[in-house]
Amino acid sequence: MDSEPKDLTPTIVEPSGEKPDAVKEAEKALQRWGLGLAGTGAAGSLAYWLALLQFDLFFPIQWWFFFLVSLVLLFFFPPNRGARNSRELLRRWDDLKIQQTLEDGGASPDPTVRVAEEMARRVAGHPHADPTVRQVASDLLISIRRTAQDRRTIRLLQQSGAWNREDARERTLSDVLDYVSGREGELLGSLEKLHRAVVKRDGSAAEDLSAEARRLLAQLEAEEEVDRLLRGED
Repeated sequence: MDSEPKDLTPTIVEPSGEKPDAVKEAEKALQRWGLGLAGTGAAGSLAYWLALLQFDLFFPIQWWFFFLVSLVLLFFFPPNRGARNSRELLRRWDDLKIQQTLEDGGASPDPTVRVAEEMARRVAGHPHADPTVRQVASDLLISIRRTAQDRRTIRLLQQSGAWNREDARERTLSDVLDYVSGREGELLGSLEKLHRAVVKRDGSAAEDLSAEARRLLAQLEAEEEVDRLLRGED
């Protein structure tokens, strides 16, 4: 199962390794929040030391210390909803990237991918599976992994509440999730049928199912190409 991954990621989700726009916006929002707090800290510190040194006013230095500590706490535990949502979205994005790293290393925490990996492993190691069948199983597994990453990314955007302010976009996300979940089900079902035929040593059925799976993969790849053309991408 060493074939090169085919890029079957739908263009509705950014390619693997790139951050969705919502994540980029969350990073900018959190950066603005941090810069605002830093500016407040600088202005407050300047006012404190001017009062202490220039105007001979005495304020306990603990006040200045608690002021700075409170700003640090406000950065990590923001009181406003926007900054909280941004921090939560970035945390979930980090969790998602960890899952993808584990998946790339063959230790996926996603139950659907684990099932697909086990079936593909059995097909690849079965003595009665010919090279074509093994290659098809590998291609199906690669596509299932990509689709599972898309599904998790879409759910992250839904759960984060980043798009909840616009009902139309939220409905679009739900439609996209339905589409991706349906695609994942088709791919997993195709791999399951192929696995069953190989285990039963039904060579004729395995060949037919391999051809059917190749048509499915070609169809998904064609859908992506059409979507790319409609978007005016090269």
